[in-house]
Amino acid sequence: MNQKNQNIGVSDWFTKKIKEDIDYPEQSNKTLDVFINDIIGILDNSKKLSDAADDIYDKLEKSEFINNICSDSRFPICSLFHHMKNTSAVATCILFQNIAKDKSYLEKCLKEYDIKADYAEKDLVSLLRIAALLHDIGKPRSSSKKVRYGPYYHHTTQTREILEHILENTWVMEAQLIARLKSKTQQQTLLNCSMILYAMEGL
Repeated sequence: MNQKNQNIGVSDWFTKKIKEDIDYPEQSNKTLDVFINDIIGILDNSKKLSDAADDIYDKLEKSEFINNICSDSRFPICSLFHHMKNTSAVATCILFQNIAKDKSYLEKCLKEYDIKADYAEKDLVSLLRIAALLHDIGKPRSSSKKVRYGPYYHHTTQTREILEHILENTWVMEAQLIARLKSKTQQQTLLNCSMILYAMEGL
């Protein structure tokens, strides 16, 4: 993942000219469905969680659809991509900070979600990155032309449904990913991570 020399994404959102006007909900839903299927494909074809996280990041970064949606319709400061990217960066930093402060922090996190202690730190970081990168993926589906600058109502419910759909339709053949994502417990881990990140934002 190459994130060198990137701005936080706030200033260029104000000066950026939107290339297309997205029609809600018809075009939005169709475009999001294609994007969701691409995410399923990434998870299916990734040999490691870190590869999946990198590929999901690249997919988000290159998506005009995700970049043309503001992160908060009430305060259109930055794009949905920049918001999810920054959330991923902050969440990862907090995880590393907590691990540095408390050597048993990683094990405590794993036990919280009933994950075996041999779960590698890099896998937990990758899982957190994936959760953060997708934690607001329901916003495009909850948007409306009628409420131009209103809040994204029900986007947490939409996000949860989308994540459940992704996990239910991901046929991962690699043993590493099967152990991490396919069981109900691990599905709940990813869902919980996304919901916790949303709650931490206080939006």
